Formats: sequence, structure tokens, C-alpha cells
Amino acid sequence: MKAFKSYSWKVVGILLVLYSIFVGTTTKVGPGVVGISPSEVTINSDFEITVETYNTSYGELSNSAHAWLKIRDSLVLAKEVSVLAPQRLKLTFDGIPLQFDTTNVGSSTLILEDEYHGMYLGVDVLRTRVVGDSSNTLTSIPAPEVRPQRLEQQFFSFPYRYILYETIRNLNFHVPMWLTMMTILLISFVYSIRYLNSEDKRFDVKANAFAKVGLMFGLMGIFTGMFWANYTWGTPWTSDPKLNGAAMRRLPFTVSRPVWNFSSASSTSGLCSMATSCISCAFSISAFSALLSMLTLASLRIFLIIAMNSEKLILP
Repeated sequence: MKAFKSYSWKVVGILLVLYSIFVGTTTKVGPGVVGISPSEVTINSDFEITVETYNTSYGELSNSAHAWLKIRDSLVLAKEVSVLAPQRLKLTFDGIPLQFDTTNVGSSTLILEDEYHGMYLGVDVLRTRVVGDSSNTLTSIPAPEVRPQRLEQQFFSFPYRYILYETIRNLNFHVPMWLTMMTILLISFVYSIRYLNSEDKRFDVKANAFAKVGLMFGLMGIFTGMFWANYTWGTPWTSDPKLNGAAMRRLPFTVSRPVWNFSSASSTSGLCSMATSCISCAFSISAFSALLSMLTLASLRIFLIIAMNSEKLILP
């Protein structure tokens, strides 16, 4: 029983990792819009578009499905939604004879909604053309009879992101590896500082142990990132400054490991340990600065996603 208590936290850690792997590989990716044909339509007269969707099952949902085009600040309701396949819809719209002196072309967002998939968007997926005709009487798009109800999907899923598709599951592994690495290296940094202040070998051993584990998570983060990049960018490595910076931040620590191993059996162990602790400190500070940069970029990215997808938050 005593032995079990001493290893209980390891058992809990293994169970959490297994749970994360199971959920990360089996959870469904949410619905999304893959493409639209044709890519440009003229809204002055009746038009039809075919929509290719992702991870949808429209076989029995033809009666509850609705679609809208968000043109400028107005919504246009599809007159008919026809199910061609579980992941293909045909949308029919009535023409809108708007009064314009010149021809206008802009990007429009497609909004799809039903009781099972909830509401999801295809942001700026269709180019809409309004041919100038001053003889028309409509000066604005009339309000639709049915508006989106902001229905929630009836299943848990990962968010759909264009290009990422199924590889968005890597968020469960790649990002936590980086955050774990940075946290562990910060702990190594604290023990390195304590060793430099006291020259207590216990702090040096702990700093080295945490640093080794941090390096392992860093390497796993690089490898999972290379797998992700190869799928989304077509190459496992690019000249992106973040990627090169991540690799360079591992070099000082990799060099410091042989120094530490040499110091453990050398008469100059104190000096060598101090040197490797300084290197680990510098590496940990670099990791901490990277963490702050990551959090800042993440905040900006969340803000941009909210701004770009404001159609889902604020509907006309």
C-alpha cells in the first residue's frame, strides 16, 4: 500500500495521458464549408450554388436545414435547400434587383444552420456581383422571413478550421508539450538560481533533472510541429523565425548536458555545475520570454478570430 501511494501520482499521470490520446484521436471534427461552386454569382437574377461541407450528415435533415448569404450588412435567405449527398447541398436563391448605377463585386459569408449541426459559417467563401441598373426599384435587401436561431450543435467536436481539417487534433499534443516544456524549464531555472546562491548540489541535481525532462518535451514539440507543418504547409520545416528560434533555443541546453555530466565526476564539479546552471538559466529565461510571446500572440490571434468571424457573433 505504501509503495502504491508513492507511485499513485505516476499512475494518475499515465491515465490522464491515455485519456488525452483517446479523446484527441476519437472526437469528431465539427462541420465546416470546404468549397462553393460556382465561386461567383450575380444576385440580380435567380441563382444556385452547390456547397461542399465537411463532417456533415444531411441525409435526414433536409427539412430543418436553412441557409443564408450575408451580403454586406444584410441576410438573404435561400429559397430552397436540397440535399445532394451527406456532405453536399444545393442552395437556390431568388434574385434581388437592387438599384445601382455601377457594377459592384464583394465577398459574402455563407451561414448554414440545422437542428443537428447547429450554426456554422463559410466566411467570405462566395463572391457576389451586383450589376448596375438604375431602373430597379430596390435600394436595399429586404429582411428575410426566417433568421438564424444560433442553434448549438448536438455533439461535442473540435472546431473546424480550413486547411487544418483533421490535424487540428494535434492541438491536444503539440501545444501542451510546449507549455509543459516552458513550465518545467522555469522550475529548472529556479533550482539553478538556488544552486548558484548556495552551491548545494541537491539543487544542481534537481535543476539538471527538470532540464532533461524539459528538453524531452521540447523535442517532442518540434517533432509534432514538423508533422503538422508537413501536412498544412507541404514541408516539415520552413524559414519561419519561430521555428528557427525554437531550434536555436535548444542548442545551448543540448551543449550544457555533456558539461554537467563531466562535472559530476570531476574535481572541477563546482565550477562546471555553475557554468551549466548559468546556461540552463539563460535557456529557461529564453523559454519564459517565448512563453510570454506565445501568450501575447495567442491573445492577438483570438482577437483576430473573433473580429474575422464577427458574423457569428453579430448578425444583422
